[in-house]
Amino acid sequence: MADQPDQPAPPAPEKPQKFEPNPARRKIVHAVLGAALVVGVFFAAKAWLHSRVWVGTDDAFLEAHVQQVSSRIAARVDTVPVRDNEVVKAGQLLVQLDDRDLKVAVQQSEANLKSAQADVVKAEAQTRAAQSAAAQAVAQMQSAKVTSENSDIELTRTEKLRQSGAVAQRDLDTAVKNAQTDRSSLTAAEKQISSLEAGVHYTSAAVESAKAAVSKAQAELDKAKLELTYATIIASQDGRVTVKSVEPGNYVQPGQALMAVVSREVWIEANFKETQLAKVRPGQEAVARVDAYPGLELRGRVDSVQAGSGAQFSLLPPENATGNYVKVVQRVPVKIVLDLPADSIPLLGPGMSVVPEIRVSN
Repeated sequence: MADQPDQPAPPAPEKPQKFEPNPARRKIVHAVLGAALVVGVFFAAKAWLHSRVWVGTDDAFLEAHVQQVSSRIAARVDTVPVRDNEVVKAGQLLVQLDDRDLKVAVQQSEANLKSAQADVVKAEAQTRAAQSAAAQAVAQMQSAKVTSENSDIELTRTEKLRQSGAVAQRDLDTAVKNAQTDRSSLTAAEKQISSLEAGVHYTSAAVESAKAAVSKAQAELDKAKLELTYATIIASQDGRVTVKSVEPGNYVQPGQALMAVVSREVWIEANFKETQLAKVRPGQEAVARVDAYPGLELRGRVDSVQAGSGAQFSLLPPENATGNYVKVVQRVPVKIVLDLPADSIPLLGPGMSVVPEIRVSN
């Protein structure tokens, strides 16, 4: 068998080279990690210190005084001189209702009042006449009484004279008759006085009734005038018109909402967790950022803290004594008033989101 040529030996495997990092690069990495650690510690310490001095929440919104404008009477709308989002002043006309029927009611009430006042004058005149007649009857009764007394004296004297035979029987009969007649006249005068005094009481009662009618007519006139003022609806505060839903020609009902006037004065209602309120006190400094104006920082102070959580005063407060119970951290509203004058604040309105913080420590 022929000899085969020698095969070349396979190459020896190369040994892996050991990685040796660049010393300069290693220093840069260490410096970057060290700087990042220092920055992280710095910001962590800053955040910790900030949390020790300030408490904040993002569950906060702006609030304002809102005048709900509605009608107090049923009437047709005559004019609406304001527009949506228009700035109005207190006392400015918002809605004018048709007041013709109301003016007629005022005139009718005025006529009723004058008629009632005339009835009072008439009743008072009748009372004075009755009092005068009663006084005259009293005078007549006094005169009849004196006459009757004189007749009785004359009768007594005549009876004595008759017993002595100084006068005739005819004279005694005449004296008796005169005495009886004068007593009858006195009795009639007394009865007339009673009748006239009753008439005085009647006319006095008529005067009181007429005066009561005057008071009633005056009350109806005041009511008619008051309802006439309801036809003119004005703004009770400075602010801006919102949600206007009335137009000329509409027929409105009592209590129907027509628009709202939002005041320029706004404040913050911040719903802090109950665990954040340990150091919150009225008068503390507060700052807030408005979502609508990222570069704007509002300054103010804590005005008050609500006595109770927001859930407790909701439409359906929780009943924790029934069923299973899961403890949830409650939110308590805190009112923060702003130090800036209302005119210097941008276009802010209720419901806008803010992020307030309260300084609770130095």
